[in-house]
Amino acid sequence: GRLPLHYVAEHGEAWEEESEAIYQAYPEAARVRAGPSASLPLHMACAAPDSRRSMLETLVEIHPRALMQIDRNGKLPLHLLCESGKPWDRGVDKIYKAFEAGIKEPEQNNRGWVALQIAAASPMGSPSVISRLTKLYPEAAARGDTEGRYALHLACEAGKEWESGLEDIFNAYPSANNSSDKAGMLPFHIAALKWCCEKADAKIKSPTGRRSSFHERYIHVEENDDQSISDEDSRCRSSSFLESSKAVLSDPDASKIEILYHLLLANPDILPKA
Repeated sequence: GRLPLHYVAEHGEAWEEESEAIYQAYPEAARVRAGPSASLPLHMACAAPDSRRSMLETLVEIHPRALMQIDRNGKLPLHLLCESGKPWDRGVDKIYKAFEAGIKEPEQNNRGWVALQIAAASPMGSPSVISRLTKLYPEAAARGDTEGRYALHLACEAGKEWESGLEDIFNAYPSANNSSDKAGMLPFHIAALKWCCEKADAKIKSPTGRRSSFHERYIHVEENDDQSISDEDSRCRSSSFLESSKAVLSDPDASKIEILYHLLLANPDILPKA
């Protein structure tokens, strides 16, 4: 059974006079767990997309120990914040400063991710949160999970853009770009597959049945099968790919191309040799 304070935490935005009145009527509610995840009010506010800084700050003040307590899914309040998509200055900084060790604490579940991995894997993960986490605890980027995936793999799978978190994760641990997960996938493969799936969902061909401008300009390498490829051409293929990628950055697919470009620039051997 949920108490009124749980509803305030889950559905409210700012901490207002009504919120204070509900709390003062039964202060013990801040320590009561409720819902399917056995959540404290602080857990609920951290997971809620609309909660504001004042809500989080007040719930921390009235029950600071909640910062160190996990819900039934093994998640700390900081973990839930990283999933929610809140930017760093919307209360995430407050939660971090109140329990700095939280960024190194793994989830108490089968996947055991830390805050950076959670933010990287969440499609809503905030770029500002990822940026700060990579600076505060860069070692997290070198932490693989049970599937052999690093934060870089997770960010590629989540569809992160290069300048919205992916670059910070890459810079924190560039070696992840050369590491295959248990499925044999490099971050480059995951990013490329993600893009292909999105293109398939959106239908690569235009309504007229013609190829998109990107497709026309990029796929020509595969269509020139009758053109002989010398050893020198083979050695330059990666370089040519990078230059071709730069040339199409004005297309709607620019952000996806930019990801592949940077990952390939760091490791040209990703592409098979002719």
